[in-house]
Parts: sequence; structure tokens; C-alpha cells
Amino acid sequence: MIQPEGHYLAQFNWASLRYDHNDPRVAEFINNVARINRLAERYPGFVWRHLNDRSELAKLKHPGIFKRAHRFTTTLSVWENLAALEGFAFKTIHKRFYEKRGEWFLNHEKPYAVFWWVPVGHQPSISEAVERADYMLKHGESEYAFGWGFARKLAEGEALSV
Repeated sequence: MIQPEGHYLAQFNWASLRYDHNDPRVAEFINNVARINRLAERYPGFVWRHLNDRSELAKLKHPGIFKRAHRFTTTLSVWENLAALEGFAFKTIHKRFYEKRGEWFLNHEKPYAVFWWVPVGHQPSISEAVERADYMLKHGESEYAFGWGFARKLAEGEALSV
């Protein structure tokens, strides 16, 4: 399956900082979040970004996703297609921050990002994103909820068996 007509790509990723937000060991990350978000918002193919509401995040409980709630961070965004998201993630300064994530965030034993198709104009909620992530963590990747590798296969139109 290739990207469905009339749909964009939603992406949700999550992580727990190794240290508190005010710890100097995560200062480089914390001090650049707004800068990277502004870059994303100007990048060709960017559609929308959820403005994190800490109170909304605090209400959600999920042992596989939400760890150390006071150090938890997420990104929920919508992109025109996978190429646009990959361009931003791996062909801008964001790549440097992505490569340093191990210094700032706890390691993940399982996936820490999920993708799914949304109709043009739809702005997914955090609870919708968590539901997709939960599904993928429990059942594996499918066209309903998938990760980077599966997304690339879908974008290339490869036949998939799920």
C-alpha cells in the first residue's frame, strides 16, 4: 500500500530524559527544542504540530510509553508524506540532535515512534497517538500503526505481509 489519496502522515515519538529538565547535561537539547520546532514548521511538507500540553500528557498512563512522567517528552506532528518528514529529520540540523539522543534520553527496548495515515485536515490528539503506539507495541507494525522501516516499505510500494 502506498500513501492513501487524501491522507497525510502522522508521526508520534516519545522519550524520557535521563536527567531533569534543568540539569546541564540536557541543556543543549532543552535550549534547542523551540529552534528545532520552528525549523520543522518552516520545512516543506510540514502540515501541523501538536503543541504539547503537559496536563494532557500527565493524564495518560502507559507503562511501555510513559516513564518518568516529569522527564517525559513527545512530538506529534503531521507531514504531507514520508519524504518530507525524512528530509526534515535527516537532512537538517535535526539530524545532529537525533544522533545525540543517547546522551539525553533513556534507551528504548521497543520502538519509540509510530506513524499512521490521517485524512487531510485531521489533527490527531495525544490520546489517538498513544492508542496507535499501543497497538503497534502490542501487535507489531501494520498499515494501522507502523515505524520507520515499514513506512519506507509503504512509500516504496512494496508488497507487505502482516
